[in-house]
Amino acid sequence: MTREVSNPSPDESRGFGQDLVGIAIFAAAVFLIVSVSMAMRGQAQTPTGIQAFFHDLVARFGPVPCLALGVAMAGIGGKLWLFGLKHGLLRHVFGVVGCALCLAILAGAFSDTAGGSLGNALGGAVRRTTHWSLAALVGLLALALPAWLAWLKPAVFGVAAEGNRGPSATRNEPLTDS
Repeated sequence: MTREVSNPSPDESRGFGQDLVGIAIFAAAVFLIVSVSMAMRGQAQTPTGIQAFFHDLVARFGPVPCLALGVAMAGIGGKLWLFGLKHGLLRHVFGVVGCALCLAILAGAFSDTAGGSLGNALGGAVRRTTHWSLAALVGLLALALPAWLAWLKPAVFGVAAEGNRGPSATRNEPLTDS
């Protein structure tokens, strides 16, 4: 009886470390969601320790961007844990963080508190000096910028898009008819 040994595929050999990173990101994101929810409800009279940190986070960036960040990071961690990522983990993380920060600007265009102090300082300032619709447009453009840089134009971070590999010849090589 001989046992046949097969080589694992790249998906099977992704490693235990990648699973641990995914679980850690997922757990931290769920902790962020729960803590921000508690901060929004005001359950602690005088927050201390980690509660004070999350109260400060909600005050600076607003509840909606913090919850969106938590949900998106839970998605990234869950995908990394369950399916793995071939490349681009940092691209996804920076894209989500950038979109969450710019979501604070967009939320500040509609409310003084929805975007925290960041949204009130940027989106709220445009709303107070002009009109809420112009502030919303500025917020949408700000939100579109990190999304474009992270996912729609991934070659900026040195990662070519799946469908845009291009020819293998470089630009300096002359083209020949063969």
